[in-house]
Amino acid sequence: NLDKLLVEGFVHKILRRMALELERELDERWQSLQLLNECLVGLRFNEESARQIIAPLRQLHMYRSKLKGHASESEPRELEAAARSEFGDLRKHFRELCSACSESLRVVTTAFAAGK
Repeated sequence: NLDKLLVEGFVHKILRRMALELERELDERWQSLQLLNECLVGLRFNEESARQIIAPLRQLHMYRSKLKGHASESEPRELEAAARSEFGDLRKHFRELCSACSESLRVVTTAFAAGK
């Protein structure tokens, strides 16, 4: 549900229009996160910084894809084991991911507000 709210909450047409106004070359197949990345680059973030800003949102989206039917049988267990190994438990992992997504959104909204 968090992915639906954060990632699917971006308005694809607006991001595409903004990226074009920022003179970015786009691929018709790109979805919200890549368009968001292009907007940040158009707002003078370097490629690596833009990638790092969007990374928590990409990670969140990947979890949704992998855990909601687009993964092998073992992949959800592997993701859970990796999260437990790195964070100790799933609750801490979720909180860390939420915090990282919140910071990403803060940077994006500040950049968009300053860029207009």
